[in-house]
Amino acid sequence: MAFRYQGVIMDKKRQKIRIAAFGYGNRVKKYLSFLDAEPEVAELAGIIEPDACRLQEARQRHSSCGDIFHASADTFFASSPDIDAVIIGTPDDTHYGLCMESLRSGWHVLLEKPAAQTMQQCRDIADLALKKGVSVVLCHVLRYHPLYKCLKRIMDSHRYGDIVSVNHIVNVGIDRTCHTFVRGPWSDSRSANPMILSKCCHDLDLIVWLTGQTADKVSSFGSLKWFCGSNAPEGSAARCVDCAIERECPFSAIDLYIRRKEWIGNFDVPKGSTLETVLEEEMRSGRYGRCVYGCDNDVVDHQVLSMKMDNGIVVTLSMDCFTMKDGRITDIKCVFGEITVQDNVIRAQDFRTGEEQVWDFASLADSPLHAGADHRIVEEFLGFVRAAKSGASTNRSPVQTPDRPESGESSHADDLPEISSSLESHRICFMAEESRLSGKTVSTI
Repeated sequence: MAFRYQGVIMDKKRQKIRIAAFGYGNRVKKYLSFLDAEPEVAELAGIIEPDACRLQEARQRHSSCGDIFHASADTFFASSPDIDAVIIGTPDDTHYGLCMESLRSGWHVLLEKPAAQTMQQCRDIADLALKKGVSVVLCHVLRYHPLYKCLKRIMDSHRYGDIVSVNHIVNVGIDRTCHTFVRGPWSDSRSANPMILSKCCHDLDLIVWLTGQTADKVSSFGSLKWFCGSNAPEGSAARCVDCAIERECPFSAIDLYIRRKEWIGNFDVPKGSTLETVLEEEMRSGRYGRCVYGCDNDVVDHQVLSMKMDNGIVVTLSMDCFTMKDGRITDIKCVFGEITVQDNVIRAQDFRTGEEQVWDFASLADSPLHAGADHRIVEEFLGFVRAAKSGASTNRSPVQTPDRPESGESSHADDLPEISSSLESHRICFMAEESRLSGKTVSTI
């Protein structure tokens, strides 16, 4: 069985990739499900997960793979495994160390975003990947979502002329905010990252990808306004189960997890237990049962940034937490028309003819795996690795201002978020955080 990649016919069996995964959380499970769908493309050769419950789940799910399971990254590296690539989906503060060690071993890396915790660490990763002749691909999966692929083709066609401005809204949603950025592990910028990087590097990657431009100047404002102890109402308690006003609180953990049963899919259930038991214990003693006014969070709960791109395009991004909405709204103003993306629908208005064109992707709103984008990026990554093994060209040159093919189709190098083409989103996030903290416009970092 064979397929074509970059114009080269690849034999799947002969070029089968051996891949290992660091972490066995939600994102890694989704990426590894591609191997279930396409077992002839790659074989799983290692899972490294320090959490005993998750490691046990991995053993059960992938029992046919043999003894490939490790509780420690150190023991895995020490075993000198015969692999071609790794997926890194561990906590943010471990990305840099695991990625650098994987690169030293000569492995290609599919790296969950954000890449690292400082811009210098990001550059270290890119430099070492180039030196070792291997690839690091960031999981900016939205480049592969059908809606954004369509939007990219529209922008590359120049049908509506040059872009003048982009206004982008990220509706984080109050439930997601409380679960992930107040009670959850992304609440602490020291062990995770600033929220603008954790949540919005996807969005800024989209903007850079769509415009083909890098940022010249960035300014940003935001703070932790509400979710702190000084705003705790009278009668509240340290935990929602002990709170006299829990029923009145819009941020109640009991309401979110027990009554509405939202955001419960990622709670680990040990063997012999039940989800109900896990949730009950969590409400009484776990991090997710805490009052939102008494957590150890330090990331912002609202932020805006403005930036000027190299060619003069002006961009604004607003990250809104205090909303029931959960999604993105993008408004692109061009010299001959405007394009709006909202509720999985693209609408384009031509100023010259008055014609409106609509691309409706609403049917994909609830599709799993980001409407197949999670699998598509794994497929492209493995194809990239396979081409490298065969000696085929992989187009690894940095892509800062993507070419605009006459057909309007995005090139492979433009789509695949290899680190040389995707770190601009991280640079902008770090610039935004520096601006937010200093109160000054930032031009470089």
